[in-house]
Amino acid sequence: MTKVAVILPVYFADHPIIFDKAIQSILLQTEACHLFVCQDGTLTKELHQLCESYPKEKVSLLYSHENKGLPSTLNRGIRMALKQGYEYIARMDADDISMPNRLELQLKYLRQHPKVDLVGCQAELIDKSGNYCGIKKVNEYIIFNSLKFNCDLIHPSVMFKSTFFEDYGFYDESLLKSQDYELWLRASQKGAVIRNIQLSLISFRYEPELISRRKKEQWFNIKIKYKYLNKWQFLPGIARHLFILICPTFILKWLLIKKTN
Repeated sequence: MTKVAVILPVYFADHPIIFDKAIQSILLQTEACHLFVCQDGTLTKELHQLCESYPKEKVSLLYSHENKGLPSTLNRGIRMALKQGYEYIARMDADDISMPNRLELQLKYLRQHPKVDLVGCQAELIDKSGNYCGIKKVNEYIIFNSLKFNCDLIHPSVMFKSTFFEDYGFYDESLLKSQDYELWLRASQKGAVIRNIQLSLISFRYEPELISRRKKEQWFNIKIKYKYLNKWQFLPGIARHLFILICPTFILKWLLIKKTN
């Protein structure tokens, strides 16, 4: 049996051509895997037809005509993969691209480091047209104390051991945004071992709308930090989020471009 499952949520606003490129990047992996495409609400006709066109032996479609949000959709896919006995579960988004050897290298890393529960990687940044924009670098070692001040994990880049969810739980479905950050904090606080491979194994799509979405996430990040940081850490810990909230979007775009080049 294939040991790796990939969870990819799809939403009606996803671009069909970009979505198909994301799917194909998983189907062409050098490591055998099974892809769970998790529908979050009714799709456009073109997206629905695309979903139906993929080989059923490699792709399972989990339908839901009710829009329940990302954490609920991810949990549904993860629970299905666990129920079917997959040992490793990787994340993927509908607008990114996985390098052909991404799953192979992450699986190899987890097997060589049996104490590691979750592994991510660096990312190549691309624009809406697929043009190279820069590199998103992340630290290799991720611990609770570092996560309190900086989320150094790229959500669609991660691969979990299946035991992660039994030990640390699933995504918090009450959080419409930043549910991944809350999960990293919760797991690392309880002792999860988290690492990043120091290679760019995905192409992460950077669009102009990304900055606007990041601004909206900041209140969720502040709420999460209020839960996990003590009173002496809280104000220093939320300074970055307050800066993003008040900083003009064009300056944030300039800072991101400068940081990744």
